[in-house]
Amino acid sequence: MSRRKLQGTLFLFMSAILTFPGIAQSSNCDEVHDLAQMARSRSIRALQVHHRDNSRDYRDHVVFAIRRFELTPKNPRAAEELLKLIPTDEEQELVIHSFEGLLCESESQTDVRTLSGLHDRMTRDLSRAVLLVPKRMETYVAYAAEAVQDPHSDYAIRMAQVCRAKHRVFVNAVETSEQVLPREATSLLQVQSGFGSTSWIQTNAGP
Repeated sequence: MSRRKLQGTLFLFMSAILTFPGIAQSSNCDEVHDLAQMARSRSIRALQVHHRDNSRDYRDHVVFAIRRFELTPKNPRAAEELLKLIPTDEEQELVIHSFEGLLCESESQTDVRTLSGLHDRMTRDLSRAVLLVPKRMETYVAYAAEAVQDPHSDYAIRMAQVCRAKHRVFVNAVETSEQVLPREATSLLQVQSGFGSTSWIQTNAGP
């Protein structure tokens, strides 16, 4: 990890602690290890062993949903459950970013790498999931406004791939979305989508 990325990760993690103290206080290392075990699971059965079905912990459900979809990448139900967990507020967004750093004081380096890797794969998994469940396209498109704020995110690049694969559904989602696509995303879409007309992108472009 580069120094700049490490500094950004630490800043986001400290922001999560200061803004939402419950995130840090609820993170004991046994729970964090279970999260990492889920992220490393090689079967659905192994995944379920470490998942708390009655948990209200957003982190727990996100890790479960990502890994479940990775293990069953052609399962529309798994894809939809993952898309339902796209962050909808600042607290959930900070939880997602917290996977890039330490979640508890004595977290092992193995668990740190596992959860960081899960975080890095999330944009890829969301793009694959929405191709299976295109009715969730508007939610996927709307998240771009937040996702591209991370300079290390490839969300816009993944969106361009989705745009090519499901162009009409994607365009409809952009046109009906209440969110305005940030300029970073529209620029990449214009370059990578390969379509001659970009008036629909320009109409929905941010400043």
